[in-house]
Amino acid sequence: MSTVHITSSFCKTLNKSRKRKINVNEWKCNKNKKLRNSGSEYIDRQGRIKPTKATSREARICKPETCKKGGCTSITIDDKEMLFNSFYGMDYNDQSSYLVKCIAMGAPKRLRAGKTDATSKKLAAFTYSVMLKRSGKYVSMLMCKRNFCDIFQINTKSIQILQSKMKDGVTIPTDLRETEESRIKIQQDSELHHRKAEAGYRFLKEDIESSKVSTTKHVLCIDMQQHESIAGRGSAEIVSALLAYIEDHFDILKPGEERHLIIWSDRCVGQNNNWKVVNLCHYLVQCHYFTIVEQKFLCSGHSFLPCDRNFALIEQRKKVCKVYVPDMWKEVIESASHKNAFEVKLLQQNDFKDFAPIEKNVKKNPNLKITQYMWFRYSADDPSNVNVRPSHNTFAPWTSFNIFTKKKMQPPGRSNLPLLYNEPLKITFEKKQNLMDMSDYIPLKYINFYESLTCKGKKN
Repeated sequence: MSTVHITSSFCKTLNKSRKRKINVNEWKCNKNKKLRNSGSEYIDRQGRIKPTKATSREARICKPETCKKGGCTSITIDDKEMLFNSFYGMDYNDQSSYLVKCIAMGAPKRLRAGKTDATSKKLAAFTYSVMLKRSGKYVSMLMCKRNFCDIFQINTKSIQILQSKMKDGVTIPTDLRETEESRIKIQQDSELHHRKAEAGYRFLKEDIESSKVSTTKHVLCIDMQQHESIAGRGSAEIVSALLAYIEDHFDILKPGEERHLIIWSDRCVGQNNNWKVVNLCHYLVQCHYFTIVEQKFLCSGHSFLPCDRNFALIEQRKKVCKVYVPDMWKEVIESASHKNAFEVKLLQQNDFKDFAPIEKNVKKNPNLKITQYMWFRYSADDPSNVNVRPSHNTFAPWTSFNIFTKKKMQPPGRSNLPLLYNEPLKITFEKKQNLMDMSDYIPLKYINFYESLTCKGKKN
């Protein structure tokens, strides 16, 4: 069954005829939407009756021994009823605006063990509060998320939607569902997004073609695969692999020489679009490996790189090869292309370096929002600044940000960088158990590799 969208202007045109007038406010779906937003009983699209929402009958639903929020401790059932009735006396847009005012967004206060700002998916932390009347004055009282949702009888999905809008900078959320303006905006955004994607592929092709006829321009398209017990898949591993490749293939420039590097990648924040890669690009210019380093990103959702075609060749080769241990992938990859054989280097754990000493030379400029730009440029002529563009448009002006610290420190060589890992990484107990369950299908000479893997959570 197809869906028919009737815009407000088209509806006015239809209502000019002598036929029955169209009144969208009397449609069942719109009536039910208003009833749902007001907390009243309504019928959903599957025909199920949803009961009227009622205020909570418990002052707090969180555990006192684990939740020490002042609002959860002092709130009463009467307070909840007052907030509940006030909330459902508003329309949908006012409800959303009210909830946004009750939610405060800040920087993450803690991360998971082993995670950093670059590798963690947690970009913000949120606190919840409500205004309660105490001693004749309204005061803001902090609440836990569970009790906050219980006050207004909303689910965590509603909170997550508002939080994602807050991350995008929306301070006054409005209901844009099923409106003519929203459909036009979606269409315009889609067209703009696809134009950006096409421009990215066009400029990538131009860079590759120009590097073929130039001896000073080099283009790298990066992605990474590695053995899980040797290294992780974060930004530190990406920059270590990049630096290892560059030091193996390029010498430090002599006075008067020039060399230009362009790095193309997807926009994965945990691997490619982060401050560790900024540090690496600045380091390559500072150490005179290149006079200009550029990093460019393809548009999100349209990030098919030339190296992804190579993965298809490898997958085809894998169909006629047997791989029992990770090191056997080297032979598979080397034989995947008969025309242009792939060069493979097996990185060991001592190839992955800790870039903390290099990071001391670069400051995180708070005004530089690195995930908002698609083109970064570092130059030996101006090593203190990074120039950025929000698109691949060559006519757009550069925006310059200072990222160099006042302390002038000599960058250490790669051999002097500390190791990122001092021992093999541990896999989960469940993963090792699954691997050992497949030992009946693996030749005996390869089983020792899996038995030697260390795991966490339970004894080996």
